[in-house]
Amino acid sequence: MKTIKITDFIPEGIENAISMTKLALIINEDKRTTRKLIHRARLDGEPICSTCESEGGYYMPRSPEEAYPYYRQQQARINSGIAAINAVSDYIKDGTDNDRTV
Repeated sequence: MKTIKITDFIPEGIENAISMTKLALIINEDKRTTRKLIHRARLDGEPICSTCESEGGYYMPRSPEEAYPYYRQQQARINSGIAAINAVSDYIKDGTDNDRTV
């Protein structure tokens, strides 16, 4: 994978959010590689946000207030995922075969 500083290509401000398709074209990579670059940058501490509004896309927040909708959206996804696996977790912890039929 090329060394690309993805944040050099992500605009500031939610109103300037860039779609995955456009971002991948600009950096001349496929979408999968572009997602990996974004993920790596986030792990390195870059506050890359995304929105589903309008066309949707990625943006660098100008303020904490502009980052908050992304934070709230991700927190809701995490909570939903945890809730979804609770039954499976309980089943594993119980360790018994409940003779479930499908």
